[in-house]
Amino acid sequence: MAVNRITQIYLATDMAEAQRHYESLGLHARQTEEPECVGYFDAANNSRVIVVGDRHAAKTMPAAAIEVLRRKGGLYTWVHSIDATDIDGEILGEALTPYGSRERFIDTEDSLVVLAEKLDHFIEVPRRTN
Repeated sequence: MAVNRITQIYLATDMAEAQRHYESLGLHARQTEEPECVGYFDAANNSRVIVVGDRHAAKTMPAAAIEVLRRKGGLYTWVHSIDATDIDGEILGEALTPYGSRERFIDTEDSLVVLAEKLDHFIEVPRRTN
């Protein structure tokens, strides 16, 4: 498995509280196009974490993956090819993102693993609005 980067991912019920928590640890917010999907980082020691809010998760992840993320936390893992990556666990689903990537959600013994690969071509994916 060729891993490009691994980042911890957590589910937050209160994004403002999560922001206070991670900024109190010295991490800096990196906003995305989605207010309920925020990356926090410290460039000095290369620490990273992704915080996903409940509403964003419901629009972008299978329900089973959300429950695993809630219980165990997760690892967002950029790989060269999802299909060439073999991880023990139950595949809970896949998604195409509006950002030109494909994600596979896997329930492993220790955590949710989200495999992500950048697609060579951009696929227009309508955003769910529930």
